Amino acid sequence: RREQQVLGGIGRLGHLPPTAPVFEYPALGEAVDELQALVSAAPPRPHLLVGEAGVGKSTLLDLLCARLEAEGWLLFTASAADVLAGQKYIGELEGRLREMLAVLQRPRALWRVPDFFDLLHKGSHSNDPRGILDLVLPAIERGELLLVGELTPQQHARLLLARPAIARLFDARSLPAADASALADVAAQWARAAAGRCGREAIEPATLAEALRIAAQYFPEQHEPGRKIG
Repeated sequence: RREQQVLGGIGRLGHLPPTAPVFEYPALGEAVDELQALVSAAPPRPHLLVGEAGVGKSTLLDLLCARLEAEGWLLFTASAADVLAGQKYIGELEGRLREMLAVLQRPRALWRVPDFFDLLHKGSHSNDPRGILDLVLPAIERGELLLVGELTPQQHARLLLARPAIARLFDARSLPAADASALADVAAQWARAAAGRCGREAIEPATLAEALRIAAQYFPEQHEPGRKIG
């Protein structure tokens, strides 16, 4: 198939289930429902997930992609580095992107970009300051490419300064850190899963609570729930 020939040599086709268990909680499930509705609308809207490390951006997209694959969507995951790999000469990148866009220009096709901010500058050079993002924005504006990406709030702010059109072309969803109720739910799910693997209680509630406290103290750069289950 042409999809495998073109896209398979650049990134990953289909949804690869995560190797670690995924612990869902109500707010996460609601976010997946909302994002699925947005990308399935007519016309669908490209989307940016904005949040600090650990809040669940990748987990949300994993859950979304599992649902979309079950519905027969064409799913393509590729970073800016994947798209750029092996492109040595001027004009090669543009040709690769034209091939990609020709395959992805169809209903129910989604490009997932794990490091969306990198699209801004990767691919630019001294003779052409345009990066990958600049080369695909016209297709996004015409409604020919559906894309979802992940980035931090700081990257999002810098992106909007560099390319103000992003605010018009993309819907952005800010993902906050999980609250105390969600964390308790996730911790309980983790404890049950661990008990199932061990065949007995894996950790006492008091010990689990202390482990969560220590994680918050020593890993402040991570956010919930990733800090607790990472």
